[in-house]
Amino acid sequence: MIQLQKGAHCVYQLEYHLVWCPHWREACLTEKIGTTVYREILSACRNNQMIVQQLNVQSDHVHLCVVIPPSLCVSDAIGLIKSKSSWALGSNRFGKRSWSRGYFASSVGIDDETVKKYISTQGRRETMYSNS
Repeated sequence: MIQLQKGAHCVYQLEYHLVWCPHWREACLTEKIGTTVYREILSACRNNQMIVQQLNVQSDHVHLCVVIPPSLCVSDAIGLIKSKSSWALGSNRFGKRSWSRGYFASSVGIDDETVKKYISTQGRRETMYSNS
């Protein structure tokens, strides 16, 4: 069921499926790093009035289904999330890890359950960090 959000002067349902990965798609988001990144993404969203519907941190990429308020454009929202969580990536032998510059974004319509199911079943063979 679609849940509408209310702002000062609007009612909205701006839900997006976002996907991004570490630079060179390095499989570094496992165990402790993945758990820390998960918490930092939740914190960044909460601090910027975004509502996390589903979050799944895989070893080499992140899936996020999130409601973004109309005061934030998608590129600013992903920028905030990536900048607030980048410190948690740690470093490797070449220096500090970072997120890749790009990302995937898709609006989620009436059938958001399909996207949420897809996100929650990603990487069943790997350790999965999911809030379900």
